[in-house]
Amino acid sequence: MKKNNGLSNIPLTTLNFDYFKYSLIDFVDNFPGGAHIKESKDFTYLYSNKRNLEVYGLKSNDEITGKTIADLEKTKANGLPKDFVKSIYALDSQVIATGSPITVKKVMLDNDGFVVISNMTKLPLFGDENIVQGILTFSFDAAKTESVTNLCRLYRELHKTETLANLKFLEHIGFGKYLKRNFTGREVDCLLAFINNRSIKVAAASLSISNKTFETYCSRLKAKTDFASMAKLVEVFLDRCNQREKFYGP
Repeated sequence: MKKNNGLSNIPLTTLNFDYFKYSLIDFVDNFPGGAHIKESKDFTYLYSNKRNLEVYGLKSNDEITGKTIADLEKTKANGLPKDFVKSIYALDSQVIATGSPITVKKVMLDNDGFVVISNMTKLPLFGDENIVQGILTFSFDAAKTESVTNLCRLYRELHKTETLANLKFLEHIGFGKYLKRNFTGREVDCLLAFINNRSIKVAAASLSISNKTFETYCSRLKAKTDFASMAKLVEVFLDRCNQREKFYGP
C-alpha cells in the first residue's frame, strides 16, 4: 500500500478513532472504486479518494470536505441520478440508527444515460461509549465486469427506445467512436451472437435466422464501421470491452 502523507491536514479530529486513522485513510486511498468517510451528525464529507472525487468532477479533498451530497448535487454539471441524493441520506441514516453495516446493489442510469451497477457498502465508525461518529463508504461499478450480453440487455430494459439503448451501450463499451452510423438492435444481436459462438452457423441458429440473413447483417456491421472484416471488428470490440472503465461511487 502506498504511504499517505499529510495526515495532519485531514479533518478527522472530531472523531475519536485516531487509533486507526492511518489504516482508514490508507484503505480509502487504495480502494479501487469510490471510497470516503463522512461524519455522523449531518453527513458531511471528511475524506474522499480520487475515484470518488472524479464522480463529482472534483480534484482535491479541499473541494469536498465539509460538504454534503446535496451540496455536490448542486455543483455537478449534469446533476446526479434521480432520487439518488434522497436514497444516500436514507442509507446513511440507517447506518447511524442501527449501528450496523449495510450493503446494497442498485442498477440505474446515470444522468448521461449510462448503466451503473452500484455495489455499495457502508460501515459505522464507532467512537467513545460505542457511539457511531462516522461512516465509511466504499463502492464500485460492476458494469465494467458485467458480460456484454447482460449489459446490452440492461440498456434495453432501462432506456425507452432501442435506438438510444444501442447507442449508449456501444458508447459505454468504448466502441461508439468506430461507428459511421449507429447499429440497429438486430445488428447488435448478430454481433453478440457471433462473439458468443464464433461460428456463423451456430450464431445464426441462436437467433433463429438463416446463415444468409446473418451474413447480410454482418455486411451491414462492416459497412457502418471502418473495418474490412468481421474478425477485425470483433477483435476491436472485445478489446474495448476488456478496457471498460465506467465507475460510480457515491
